[in-house]
Amino acid sequence: MQRLANAALCKSAFAFGMRYVGGLPVHTAHFERALGQAATLGHLLGEAASQDARGRVPYTDTERYVGYLDKPWSALEPYLDNLTNGTMEYESSLIAEGLTTFKRPEALELLAQAAPLLQQALVLYHAGRQTEACAQLVRASALWTHATWKEFLEEEVIKTSVPSAYRPLAAAEGNHADR
Repeated sequence: MQRLANAALCKSAFAFGMRYVGGLPVHTAHFERALGQAATLGHLLGEAASQDARGRVPYTDTERYVGYLDKPWSALEPYLDNLTNGTMEYESSLIAEGLTTFKRPEALELLAQAAPLLQQALVLYHAGRQTEACAQLVRASALWTHATWKEFLEEEVIKTSVPSAYRPLAAAEGNHADR
């Protein structure tokens, strides 16, 4: 279960917009070997903390998604799986369905912009081009989240427009999760 625990910690770091430096899933069967790995990880963590103390570098959403591709937990596949209801095909996606069920014009416009981006993300994902798929997914998801805010939250639940800090749409590629 140590590997699952490490993946869960990695997933939490992603969700909070943190950089994942590394983890060390250890079982007593390889405890001695892990001691050396722990020293190496400690050194890497110290370097990362020192660099952060010198000045935090903004972390764009795209950098975060791409940065996690080779980590114990990657957001790309689970997010695509969620958006497509487990099919990994656009036709069964929440965006495609939202285009037929959403009512507010502002939300529908955002979904119309998100649709080709999600379609491209899926094409790239299926072609094994994960880095490029991440960039398209980030752009699509910013539009998708704003569309759902407009459709469901703005007038009925939150009763306010989208806050400027919430997944900014302008230049989605450059959006920062400055953490």
